[in-house]
Amino acid sequence: MTESPLPPELTFHPFNVKGKEIEGIELSLQELGVEYLDLCLIHVTLAALHELWASFLPHLYGYWPKMPSWTEPLVLGATQALTAQERRSGARRKRSLVGRSWLNMEEAKRRGFCRHIGVSNYPVQFMQEIEEYQTEPIYNEQQELHPLAQFRDVQEYTKKAKIFLTGFGTGVVADTPAAEQIARRIGRSPGQVLLRWAVQHQVHVTPKSNQAPQGSAGKDPQRSKEMW
Repeated sequence: MTESPLPPELTFHPFNVKGKEIEGIELSLQELGVEYLDLCLIHVTLAALHELWASFLPHLYGYWPKMPSWTEPLVLGATQALTAQERRSGARRKRSLVGRSWLNMEEAKRRGFCRHIGVSNYPVQFMQEIEEYQTEPIYNEQQELHPLAQFRDVQEYTKKAKIFLTGFGTGVVADTPAAEQIARRIGRSPGQVLLRWAVQHQVHVTPKSNQAPQGSAGKDPQRSKEMW
């Protein structure tokens, strides 16, 4: 018997499945001690293996520095092909799972649990699919966005559809030679350079401090200024 590589305490909550969005949001409200959340997102579409690859294959591109630039169309083409294949092969099932997932988010908003609802890591094709049955707009798309993962099609679509776009992952590439070289040249940190890149592309950013709050033990005044 092969031992699981995951620690035993890392388990999926029974609400972490399609169809349990309302119950999951209600539990979050109870644990947070609040009456509503400003924004609730569906983390990933994932109702099938094809959707897994369609959602995450593009995230891998850019992390292989030796990969020639001509391979980018192949990666994007594979994503589009997998998405199209999934739509053709399981339209009824997808409506019952992915569609119900979004409609549950709409119900959560109607009940006052969420002020706004949106999605995360959704390729353009899946956001377009929501248009077929939505009665509430996608307010926000959260997506990995930095110079090595630009997702230009997502940027273009969200701008056209008037969907707010939030980017994450800038810290992943903060130690790349290009980011460090630019930072040294202009007298900024790599994190600041990458966050500025996102802002200039009209992408909302989610920075965080890599240090404890002021007054905490072990505080480094210089490092605490670094924002990722």
